[in-house]
Amino acid sequence: MSGDSSAGQLELETPRKNVFVTQLGKREEEDAKDVRKYPIIGESPRTLLQDGRNTLQSTLLLQKRKEMNQVQGLLEKKRHDFAKRMDACAEKQQELRNKQKQIRERVKKFEKFLKENDAKRQRANQKYQTEMKMREQKERDFDTLALQLDDLEIQKTRIQLTLTNYEKFERYLQTVVDVLPEDYLEVNDPQIKDIMMRYKTLSETNADLVHSVQDYYDQIEQEQQNLAELLKEKNNLLMLFNSKLAMKQKLLETKKQHTAHLEQRIFEREKAGKQQSRELGEIKLALSNLSEMCQTGQRGNPTTLAEMLSSVQERLLDLEYVAVQSQKL
Repeated sequence: MSGDSSAGQLELETPRKNVFVTQLGKREEEDAKDVRKYPIIGESPRTLLQDGRNTLQSTLLLQKRKEMNQVQGLLEKKRHDFAKRMDACAEKQQELRNKQKQIRERVKKFEKFLKENDAKRQRANQKYQTEMKMREQKERDFDTLALQLDDLEIQKTRIQLTLTNYEKFERYLQTVVDVLPEDYLEVNDPQIKDIMMRYKTLSETNADLVHSVQDYYDQIEQEQQNLAELLKEKNNLLMLFNSKLAMKQKLLETKKQHTAHLEQRIFEREKAGKQQSRELGEIKLALSNLSEMCQTGQRGNPTTLAEMLSSVQERLLDLEYVAVQSQKL
């Protein structure tokens, strides 16, 4: 930066006094070394005005370069200060991260401690609840067994009364056994128990037959219901498939129409895209020609759109500045 700043500064000679020679005679009080004599003006006003403009532009250009070098130096200083501040911020952020990490670790340890305490408390509460439930269950079981014992005592008394009442039937059955033929029960010594077993067997066989007949009737009725349901389900499925088929056909027609509409829109967009591409190419070509006209020869031809726009903008600003300075002069 120091080299650029020194190169951009204007080295001027020691100021000397300017004197226009418009009259005869000599000025003895002034030193000849400090006096620069100019002859009477002989050029045309247009030439003088053009020379003055060129000199003013050169002076302004040197002044702007000097100001730019000063601004560049300040910018470098600000960048250096900003880098130092960013380094300090990074160190503070690292310290903050370390502190946050320590705090998170402490919080994790504390949360772990709280969770362990909660788990112990929950286990103690569960154990207490379990023991209370077991105690209540044992008390209910005791009450239930006491009630069952009372019921059993009542049943015992009832059974004893029933046995007393059934003694007359036992005597009657014994009388029947005594009068039965010898080969009726296919046993040598028939007893009351044999007669009761025979009756039980016949009763169970009768019940099984009745139950089998009822099962057959129920099975036939169930099969008829299944057949009716199958027919109904078949008809419903047929109607449903017909409805779905109609919906699918309608959806197909809608999709065809939508597809045709999309194809038309795609064609229109491609057509508009081609038109926009052609217009954009014409704009770029015109901008490139304008940029070439605005080039001052100090740098290469611009290649990107941004560089072309920047070149045209700089040329317009220069022309505007020259026009303003011309009006001032």
